[in-house]
Amino acid sequence: MNVVRASGEELPFPDETFGSIFIIVTLCFVEKPEKVLKESSRVLAKGGRIILVFDIKGKSVGAILHEEG
Repeated sequence: MNVVRASGEELPFPDETFGSIFIIVTLCFVEKPEKVLKESSRVLAKGGRIILVFDIKGKSVGAILHEEG
């Protein structure tokens, strides 16, 4: 695996490079979240999926999904 450090607003990849993109607790920390989403969409292959994960009031998404009730 190669690790590439880059701005989410200017990804250094060709169009339609990835079949899946995970954006994990990121959009609330960037200046232009809409630009990150547009750029992610650009590098996403046709039929691909963007998975967004957010922190919800101090609880992890995993903890919320595994709560009973």
